[in-house]
Amino acid sequence: MQKYTYIIFDLVGVIFTLNKYQLFRTIGIVHILWYMITHFKNPLITCFSLLRIMYDEQKQSERPLIFYKNIPLPDCISAFMLGDMSHEEVLQKIHTFLDRKDMEGYFSSAYEKHIITELIDTLFDSTKTTQFIYPVNTTIDIIKKLKQHGFQIILLSNLDTTSYQLLNHLFPKVFALFNDHIISAQVKLLKPYKEIFFYVLKKYAISAQECLFIDDQKENVIAARSIGIDSILFRSADQLIQELRKRQIL
Repeated sequence: MQKYTYIIFDLVGVIFTLNKYQLFRTIGIVHILWYMITHFKNPLITCFSLLRIMYDEQKQSERPLIFYKNIPLPDCISAFMLGDMSHEEVLQKIHTFLDRKDMEGYFSSAYEKHIITELIDTLFDSTKTTQFIYPVNTTIDIIKKLKQHGFQIILLSNLDTTSYQLLNHLFPKVFALFNDHIISAQVKLLKPYKEIFFYVLKKYAISAQECLFIDDQKENVIAARSIGIDSILFRSADQLIQELRKRQIL
């Protein structure tokens, strides 16, 4: 039986979740529903489809890619998560792209462009997004039990510095559960690249076999497994409990 000493958790999607209802309320539920009824589209899907197009059309960059649910995102978002670009600079680049797509006739109406711009502005403004992110209490309960069993609990997240600071301020008791926080913007490394996992192993002077990694993004899990770190693709707290029990951890 594998002997784990370190359990590494992703943040958003595992420990925290984005409350889409609160997000839509900020823009206006009536406006979102009207868009969906009149345009037969999910606005979030439209947003990420546009970001995929932005990625496809961008020039090659030396920065590593970042993904969201198998969708590669444009270089400016990688720069944001690496701490190389502010959210204002990211939004300026995205706005320029949206204006160009508007000129090319991508949007079916001015209303559509307005809704998508408002949504992207909210998603990539750390001071706004952190208002809609809440702890997943069932996952936090699991972390507390793991700590009682003596495991070292590490946070490993692709996150900009402002979001990290705001969330840490809003939820200090959650962040205090971790023995350490490794944030992409601070270490200048990103998941799903092997370098960030090698960074973890070197920092704590541990082997891959001593670690268990938990993340909701398939690419990140594949990367960790590729260097010998056992990994769980998170889907729910109940599923995580079952996976931990299989490994005789809980």
